Amino acid sequence: MPSLRVLVASLLLSSVVWAGTARAEAPPPEMVGRIAAAAGGVSLRPAGGEWADSGLNDPVASGMALRTSSTGRATLGIGPRMVTLSGGSELDIVRFDEGILQIALRQGRIGLHVARLDPGETVEIDLSRGGLWLLAPGDYDIVAGNEQSVKDALDRLSKLNGVDFDREYLKTIINNHEAIVQMLQNESKDGKDANLTSFAKTALPGAEQHLKEARALAKEIK
Repeated sequence: MPSLRVLVASLLLSSVVWAGTARAEAPPPEMVGRIAAAAGGVSLRPAGGEWADSGLNDPVASGMALRTSSTGRATLGIGPRMVTLSGGSELDIVRFDEGILQIALRQGRIGLHVARLDPGETVEIDLSRGGLWLLAPGDYDIVAGNEQSVKDALDRLSKLNGVDFDREYLKTIINNHEAIVQMLQNESKDGKDANLTSFAKTALPGAEQHLKEARALAKEIK
């Protein structure tokens, strides 16, 4: 299975709702991540606090939120995971402890590198149209799904059936992957930040392989 998965919230067929059962034992201790890279406008909001400018090595923990300006970028180091926000993105760290990472993506787009996923660990991404559970290590590109372009894509797909749907869906996937590959190639070659460049070089082979497979599948559809 390719290591890169494009998960577009607007293409989900159904929302997934998780409900936990209260337990008597004490909750696991919270953990702290760091802002590993920041460029352009990056703001951080502590739990119950106000937005303020943020920078390299600022801590992030449960209850905090991060956002980037239209020209900003930021990468969070959260345990064995790296979360990169593109421009115009906002997320909340809903829960981060030794067993669970739960992120609510309010708007925009994130790239998520999961180096490993130990038994009992879960990574959950909450979106406006449902929830995503990441079940394996890999590199994920996740779109919030509330952008107009995503809504337009959903509208087009909702009117199609059969082969026409397959063809248009693959076209969308290929276009997304082409943009991702180009972005990763540019960052790998000309990136100014060592952490972002390292992330791009790690994610690029998987993105290129997934694009290759999507193109091959598209050729099979008559």
